[in-house]
Amino acid sequence: MVERDLPVTAIVLCGGGGRRFAGRDKPLELLSGRPLVSHVLARLADQASSVVISANRSLPEYRQFGFPVVKDQMTDSGPLAGLQAGLAVTDDQWIFVCPGDAPLLPVDLIERLTTRLASGVDAVIPHDGERPQHLFMLLKRQVACGVTAYLEQGGRSVGKWLSGLEVAEVSVPDSRAFTNVNTPEELAQAERLV
Repeated sequence: MVERDLPVTAIVLCGGGGRRFAGRDKPLELLSGRPLVSHVLARLADQASSVVISANRSLPEYRQFGFPVVKDQMTDSGPLAGLQAGLAVTDDQWIFVCPGDAPLLPVDLIERLTTRLASGVDAVIPHDGERPQHLFMLLKRQVACGVTAYLEQGGRSVGKWLSGLEVAEVSVPDSRAFTNVNTPEELAQAERLV
């Protein structure tokens, strides 16, 4: 990974239950012979100064990628619990969050998001031309630390949490870039895109 003027830790979210994959651990499903999460990690290699994987099972398999692996402190609390867990093992001032089942993540996404950093901005998210992509966010560590209070109040929605922050958007007009593989059918479709 390349050291940057703006150190950014990437927290890769792999903690879902895999309900639409018959309970299997989605980020470990194979795409072109490699786990989905390995595609994500490869695309982050030159973007982030460090990487943390947030997972709640298959921990030995995730540790084989050579990055710290953390478990949610709060169960059944969705992706924000993965953000909370990742914060416990990093001290970079900027945090990038993305799903572990998004194999087409742009290789310059963090750089593109940093173009909208300014005083008063808490977070930056991409917009694919149709909708904001909340699960691919760059945010200030001090703001991210506030996620604990939101979770303790029963909040789970990433969009609702972000609505309480000063958020900027960056146009990334390619909806395929944010493809989340949620079903076996989508995995088959992704094979044609990689």
